[in-house]
Amino acid sequence: MAGVSGSSSSYNSLSSQIRGYGGLASGLDRDTLIEQMTAGTRSKIAKQGQQKTKIEWQMEAMRDITSKIYGFTSNYTSYASSNNLLSSTLFSRNLVTAVGANSKYVSVSGTANAAENMSIAGIKQLASNAKLTTGTVSNRKLDSGMMMVGTNGELSVETEVSTIAGDAFYIKYGNKNYTVKLPDTDDYNYSMEKNPDTQKPYAIESIQKALDNVTIGSGTDAQKLGDIVKVEMDGAKVKFTVDESKSHGNTVMFNGGTGNILQDLGIVKVGQDFSDLDDDEKTITAEGLTGTYDAKLTEKKTLAERLSGSQISFNYNGETKWITLDKYKDENTLEDVQKDLQKKLDDAFGKGRIQVSQKVETFPGDPNRAAGFLAFETVKKDGANMVNDGSSTLSITAGAGIVGKTGAFGILAGSSNRVNLSASLKDSGLATSGIFSTDADGKNPMMDADGNYTLKINGVKVEGITKDTTVKEIMNKINATEGIGVTVTYQEMSDRFVVTATGKGTSGDIQFDDDDPNNIAKYLFGDPTGTDTTANLPDATYEEGKDAIISVKYPGSDEAIEITRGSNTFTLDGLNVTLKGTFGYKEAADGSGKLELDDTEEAITFDATVDADKTVEAVKGMVESFNEILELVNSHVKTKPDRDYSPLTDEQKDEMSESQIEKWEEKAKQGILFADMDLRMMADNLRAIINSGNSTELSAMGITTSTNYSDNGKLVFDETKFRAALQNDPDAVRSAFTRAIGKDDNGNVTTQGGLMVSMKNVMDKYGSTTGATKGILIERAGSIYAPTSVLSNSLQKQIDQIDDYIERLQDKLETETDRYISQFTSLETLISQMNNQSSYISSMFA
Repeated sequence: MAGVSGSSSSYNSLSSQIRGYGGLASGLDRDTLIEQMTAGTRSKIAKQGQQKTKIEWQMEAMRDITSKIYGFTSNYTSYASSNNLLSSTLFSRNLVTAVGANSKYVSVSGTANAAENMSIAGIKQLASNAKLTTGTVSNRKLDSGMMMVGTNGELSVETEVSTIAGDAFYIKYGNKNYTVKLPDTDDYNYSMEKNPDTQKPYAIESIQKALDNVTIGSGTDAQKLGDIVKVEMDGAKVKFTVDESKSHGNTVMFNGGTGNILQDLGIVKVGQDFSDLDDDEKTITAEGLTGTYDAKLTEKKTLAERLSGSQISFNYNGETKWITLDKYKDENTLEDVQKDLQKKLDDAFGKGRIQVSQKVETFPGDPNRAAGFLAFETVKKDGANMVNDGSSTLSITAGAGIVGKTGAFGILAGSSNRVNLSASLKDSGLATSGIFSTDADGKNPMMDADGNYTLKINGVKVEGITKDTTVKEIMNKINATEGIGVTVTYQEMSDRFVVTATGKGTSGDIQFDDDDPNNIAKYLFGDPTGTDTTANLPDATYEEGKDAIISVKYPGSDEAIEITRGSNTFTLDGLNVTLKGTFGYKEAADGSGKLELDDTEEAITFDATVDADKTVEAVKGMVESFNEILELVNSHVKTKPDRDYSPLTDEQKDEMSESQIEKWEEKAKQGILFADMDLRMMADNLRAIINSGNSTELSAMGITTSTNYSDNGKLVFDETKFRAALQNDPDAVRSAFTRAIGKDDNGNVTTQGGLMVSMKNVMDKYGSTTGATKGILIERAGSIYAPTSVLSNSLQKQIDQIDDYIERLQDKLETETDRYISQFTSLETLISQMNNQSSYISSMFA
């Protein structure tokens, strides 16, 4: 297949271009004859296509070289690179270390000049921001709520239990879905007892309240779902209605729910699937949607029924375990539950870790019932006794029917022997949580008329704190309030709040507004001044902000200069310093308690060296990259082409498999740049970078040219010699790499440039991607790193010229083909006429 014949890739098949039918009268193979008659033009098209492919391969090969040049210069001669060997930085003594017995008290970085110009005679004081740290802020208990039991703790007492608390139902308004959550918190009462003021069951009012909490739309168009949808009891059924004056023509309908809430509301019957309902059984109208079945919003259950077989999730010191309670009977007691819990917690977390206790208290005015409580305490051994383990945390994280205000235990999920950050102030377990309790209307004396608490720090008010705001949300609001000047964190292990000023050193402050008795900051974080006599405030320790104070000495003077900074990290005369401890001061002899510099202490001095590891890695990488470029260029220049392999035409490819095509083209690409003059010159230029003028200098630093002839001038790097040179005379190494070319007044070179200067000159000569005139190879083949050159380079111009020539040849081929078709058509017509006449004459004499 060494020869080239057939059509080009631009003109695959002549037969597809020939129109009509030939040879019907003459019996000639018209198509084959035309192909033979146009073979000259088609051969020219094919040869031009092959030439175009060769040029494209040349372009690809040159771009491969220039891409490596770009990588080299970007990495080793660019000031944007940390490996820039053209800069003095890598050869400078910028690895600064502290020296002396007290060097452990500082860490430093910087330059040699800065390091040599000073010493630290003493560190008097470290900087610290103002900080308020509370004592323990929770009650350190995990107690259940009140459980109704018999007078001896029996589990037989029935109570009204909500079936809907904690569930949610979905309302579709127009084409959007909204979730109506029924929170299981103190603010929602799901009893069927009627509110004496409204004569509506509390459960219905809580559903309406949940609807009121859902916002539809935004901005000026926003409205509450509760303004559109109203709920009431219709006998034993629940009825929902829509106010059409506010629904704006939107359809309002149920779209599902969690748990059994739709069954409890009477929308579906037991066992019925919501999807089985027709739209009119789901749609709420002005006339109302009344449940098909009686509602069951509450039910009566004994404590034994509520607890039996329930699963509860406990988290002890970060480890979560689920336990399953036994099956209880009405005659079982709270003590039985306590023993069951104790055994299972011992099995889950180990004995002597969690202690469960129970108590039963008389219920005022009811001789048949009592109030039962469970308590969970983390403990540890102290000799023969078990004492409170304040370092351990315990929480109840989940439990269907157990947690929640209507749950059997009457506590919120996440309740712990620490502050429950996910709970509101009154439910959080704070030792001061009683201060935040609310009345039946959800009010507290410290609230303003809008139901908001006041919290001010440093004269800045934190907005939007209500009875429902969680402790975590309060912390987030404080930390996000502009200008407040503090951040707040909670340390769960130590059970403390830490309020830290954001102002550095003595610039920061923490103050609560003492003139506002309703400012809740002190009930959360204590009193920074220590003078507030309000009862039950958290203990708190206030530390004023301090500035760092150090004594510095400069060469030529024994005088120590005391310097003050607001942070322990700062820049001093170009040296970046971080203080870690104090030294060099002692109490004054006059007994005043003041500190004075101790001249007997050893000062901290500084030593600057070159970061040899970083520099060695950069030079090693540079040598490897340089050798790759040189090897690639030499390979192209010296590889001869195989004349038996030319680019394939489309017709030839049609006769071959993919693997055959791949192998063929691999051979055909070999030698595509053989003896290229520009590449030959580039190879010579690269080899000449190390020459008689610098070889001795660079050899002493471990950089030489390979003596192996087959390496064609590759560099050899001796890391050991280079490290030694860098250690002994870094300035000489820097000069050998970075010095500029010296010239006299006439422009004659007097001093050879450094290694990297020479390399950059050669790399830019052939691969520069910037400037009006770019590198030689970029001008020839273009580069993606010089976008304008991709379509404007000498090889591309040759390709464009070939494309134009092929287009003209194709026009010529089409013209030839049309002419031959016309001639053959005329021939066929004449032969057909002659055949007809012959047949007519023959018939005359028959």
